[in-house]
Amino acid sequence: MKQRYTDLFETPSIIEVEYKGQSRYFEENLIHKTIRGELVRSKSEVIVANILNQLNVEYAYEEPLKVAGKTYLPDFTLRHQGRTAYLEHLGMLSKPSYQRSWERKEKNYEKVGISEAEDNLIITKDGLDGSLDAMEIEERIREWMDL
Repeated sequence: MKQRYTDLFETPSIIEVEYKGQSRYFEENLIHKTIRGELVRSKSEVIVANILNQLNVEYAYEEPLKVAGKTYLPDFTLRHQGRTAYLEHLGMLSKPSYQRSWERKEKNYEKVGISEAEDNLIITKDGLDGSLDAMEIEERIREWMDL
């Protein structure tokens, strides 16, 4: 499978990582490992991925999605019982530039019918103090699964 070496805001920095018994090259920001052995950008995304795995939800990490002429990388694309949803975990809302970027992305999602109101977007968040509630994340995913 072709690897992705991209970063949304800057030139990627590639590092060598021991991965599944082999030396592989990854974008430097993909340094956190999930229970399935996937490399993700943040510890919060590790927690989300592990919850999805525990709930037996089929998912892909940062699967490209074309929206309004742009290609986005939703944190997780979920598939369950013939339905698809996108899970975005917002981990840095205390940074104004991050919040503005998210607001633009959310507006573009809405233009193509991807929203919480349509039950095909799940938004989870770190607290402004960096806290994380795994039980709340699991509850949001379970609610979507039970639709």
